[in-house]
Amino acid sequence: MKAYLRSICIALFLLTAGTMHAETYIYVVTGNTINVRATPDMNGEIVGKLHKGEHVIVTDMYNSDWAEIQYHLRTRYVSRKYISYAGWGEESWSADDIDLGIDTERITTWWTIFKDHFWWGGFLFFIVVLFPIIQKKGQNSEWKYTYMLWTVISTPFYILDILQFWLAKPWRPFMKRNLLNDKIKKPMRIFLRLLQFPFYIALFPLRLINAVYYNLLIHNVYEWSNYLLEVIVPSDPKEGAKSIWKWPVYLPVRIIKYLLYHGTLTLIESIIWTVLDTIFPAVTLYHGTSEIAADNMLCDPSRNTQRQRSAERRTGTWTVGGGNYAGDGIYFGIFRKTLRNYQSGSAIVARVTTGRSIDTVLMPDSVYCKAGNAGASAVSNWGLRNHYISGEWWRSGSCNWWEICMYDRKNRYNDSWRIRPIYAINYGSGIMQRVPGGSAHWLFRKMVIKDIWYTLTHLF
Repeated sequence: MKAYLRSICIALFLLTAGTMHAETYIYVVTGNTINVRATPDMNGEIVGKLHKGEHVIVTDMYNSDWAEIQYHLRTRYVSRKYISYAGWGEESWSADDIDLGIDTERITTWWTIFKDHFWWGGFLFFIVVLFPIIQKKGQNSEWKYTYMLWTVISTPFYILDILQFWLAKPWRPFMKRNLLNDKIKKPMRIFLRLLQFPFYIALFPLRLINAVYYNLLIHNVYEWSNYLLEVIVPSDPKEGAKSIWKWPVYLPVRIIKYLLYHGTLTLIESIIWTVLDTIFPAVTLYHGTSEIAADNMLCDPSRNTQRQRSAERRTGTWTVGGGNYAGDGIYFGIFRKTLRNYQSGSAIVARVTTGRSIDTVLMPDSVYCKAGNAGASAVSNWGLRNHYISGEWWRSGSCNWWEICMYDRKNRYNDSWRIRPIYAINYGSGIMQRVPGGSAHWLFRKMVIKDIWYTLTHLF
């Protein structure tokens, strides 16, 4: 109820700022063809023509020579000599008989009212009816229809992303079981590492398509949806949340802050990520976590005063949870169904650059035997000592899926460019999760910049 009252007050406030022509008159063109001009003089620009018998809406008699009309939703002018009051079945009147300030027979048909007040009526409908609905949806952090539409559109690209994942290492199906002895594993690791290079070259077009889609399209749509919600339904009390008076006052501030400033940074960031994803292969992976954790990892507390007062300020922090059956690190799944076995409220969809990755079955037997047991830190320790960024492990048994573990070295990959969130899904409702204030710009963080610089300077 409060939302509707607030919306009505906002609508009345904004409506008083404008004026509407309540009095209009219908005239008929008596000349064969008359010019419609932008200004009331013979030298005015001709913007259109009216023909004999056509009706026109006259909003005012500018002077004794010119009449002000509505033409293509704009104020234009025609000569009074060539128009006559329509009369609608009554005796036609001459235009000269209509004096300024004299209330002649006013046309108040429903059609005239509709044409005069269509835009204002639509605006009022939005403020009074749609605005509270959007506000409620924003407060509940739910974008049901956005996510449904995205699911349909993204299916072909979801398939392309999985295709990139499999073609990058076509031998992956043979890496499910530990079939080799330690003497063969070391040369096999070297051989397969070299064999990846031709596939890296061949998959360049596919990487580019996926990078453009996920970075330029999906990331921007999600972020701009956040920004638009902040403009319409602000989450920060200092910017007009739950305030009748602050909402219209801070509207220009919100437009500049979110749509212009953060929107521009998001676009720049997306372009750079597209280039990086094409050079350094990245795939779209899924990470299950709690709703609060997902919110904290994506948000930027500096944009919201409520978040600055929150006890949880670990923005962007990817913490290692329990389990860790294939080493200490951050776990991702390539398939969406994997999330349902790990998530506890939400799921983060991220672009992950796995870097130099090791198949767990190619580790020494003494290390591989630790995999499958909780707290298998020996697996990630061996990987880090041998300069691997991540590891792939086939989880058999009742699971039967691939898991990718980004090896953790005292939260080495916190805020890193290798794990870049695109959006979050609330699995309780199955829809996208709103991030109040918008997601943080990962590219412009100090640690990310240092990490990118370190990677580029140690390529060779």
